[in-house]
Amino acid sequence: MTDLVLLYGVRWLLHSEVFGFSEYTVEFGHESKNQFDITAEQNGQRLVGEAFNVAPSFFQGKKAAMLKKLRSKANGATYTVIMCNADAVHGEYVPAKDKREHHVFVDVGAGTARMIPGGAAVRAPGDT
Repeated sequence: MTDLVLLYGVRWLLHSEVFGFSEYTVEFGHESKNQFDITAEQNGQRLVGEAFNVAPSFFQGKKAAMLKKLRSKANGATYTVIMCNADAVHGEYVPAKDKREHHVFVDVGAGTARMIPGGAAVRAPGDT
């Protein structure tokens, strides 16, 4: 399911143009050839991200592990992203974070997502 979160989440990022990157590099499966699951570079801007699919009961632990990795290894990235399945959290969950950190909650079944930067939800045109 993590691959589907990545597929639909990156598709949403491309369609929403929220970061302005025209392409993303994604690592599917359990390979560890790249340092991060998601990367993008363009016009001096750099994005790195981690993606996962998790049950609600394990969300906080998984999120904490991903934030630790991003905070220690992002090395000057303009944006950091945690991308996960939307049903891992309830309702309009808003995580506490640094203003450079973004959380993308992907609804795999609907092919939509919501992103929370700076405490406010952002949706692409046409998303409900």
